[in-house]
Amino acid sequence: MKKLLPLLIVSNCLLAQTYNISNNSVTNLSGTLYDAGGPSSNYGDNQNFVFTICPTGANCVNINFTQFNLENGWDYLSIYSGNSTAGTFLGSYTGTSLPGNIF
Repeated sequence: MKKLLPLLIVSNCLLAQTYNISNNSVTNLSGTLYDAGGPSSNYGDNQNFVFTICPTGANCVNINFTQFNLENGWDYLSIYSGNSTAGTFLGSYTGTSLPGNIF
């Protein structure tokens, strides 16, 4: 398995948290998101998580990818706007190319 490394949620908050992706929801305004293996291990086989980022009082979320490494054509990160996967589909990403900033 290849490694997905930090997905940084950029905001004006000074207290950043670190998260491993899981079936979870967060309301903090800033943080770093790693795959389920964390910063020092690979993600596992057959993982499928919905991680919702919904900061309290925010109008939007800015996701800035600083590193990205998924097994090209096999593993994907899909991003939706809204509070579930029923929201607007923004994109699906695989491989090692940085997706850029997502708003």
